[in-house]
Amino acid sequence: MVFSFIFILNANTLTADEQNAAGFNLKNFFFTFTPKILEDGTQNDFLFGLFYNEEEKFSGEFRFRTIKTSTSFDKIWEISDSMSATKNDTYELFLLPFNFRFLKFDNFHVRAGFGAYFNYNKSGVQGYFNDSSLYTPAGSDRYNAYIYDFTGYAIGAMLDLDITIRWKFLYFSFSGGVVPVSYFHQETSLKLSPFMTPPSFSVTGTNASGPYYYLKFNAGINFFDYVTLFFSLFNEYSRLIYKSISIDDKGAWAAVEIMEDYKTFALEVSLLINLNASGLMPLIGYGRTFNDDNSGENYFMLGVKKFGN
Repeated sequence: MVFSFIFILNANTLTADEQNAAGFNLKNFFFTFTPKILEDGTQNDFLFGLFYNEEEKFSGEFRFRTIKTSTSFDKIWEISDSMSATKNDTYELFLLPFNFRFLKFDNFHVRAGFGAYFNYNKSGVQGYFNDSSLYTPAGSDRYNAYIYDFTGYAIGAMLDLDITIRWKFLYFSFSGGVVPVSYFHQETSLKLSPFMTPPSFSVTGTNASGPYYYLKFNAGINFFDYVTLFFSLFNEYSRLIYKSISIDDKGAWAAVEIMEDYKTFALEVSLLINLNASGLMPLIGYGRTFNDDNSGENYFMLGVKKFGN
């Protein structure tokens, strides 16, 4: 991400003849780099794209997203005398090497593309719990270690669509993509010691999962060609099928198949400064996520954009 950003800045110092001699034109590049400061971690969104021809009908792009979060002081199984710390790292790659603008006018275009989606997730929980009622017969306090580790990755084919309308002072775009089905592999382990015998259990599984889709709506208002007020709405949905670790009625370890739906809705408001000489637009903004239970999370954004033509 850093090298791409430096390259764009240095390219702006070239003259038009030097750019053509080098075999590229600065207007053919577009990118976005947006670090986000979350309440429980950080998120980085990066997009880089390139038009393959001067008519700008064919292009390619890749998007990379990292999310790192950590929480502490959570309870385990709602046991009052318990505590845990959670750490989660997620890396996502959206690779779209083949994009085609099959409708292109001065203020309107429609683009469609296909490519691949990759997701890698690693999470862990460490803590302790103490609940004598879990034992038969109930006795004195017994502290137990709780250690959970999960590693999983998913890969699948992706379809993407974008519709953009742009005037001098207004900008609208709607984009979306879908991964109908993905190959998912996981490795999970759980340790409860000395509560369980044996103290740890692990499962490994591979299966088909999905679908995963994302929707995004952008609206921008340009003030005097120098400042743009930008609004963004996001909606993401994914269905994950995986094996979880449980304890059966006899008190023994068991592996069970789980199907869960994950939904994310977010609103972002940002202010972009138009640097006409370079095409770069630094931004500062605020965002909030909304969950099904009416809870949410606030975050702060800093970054830079360069739009495609």
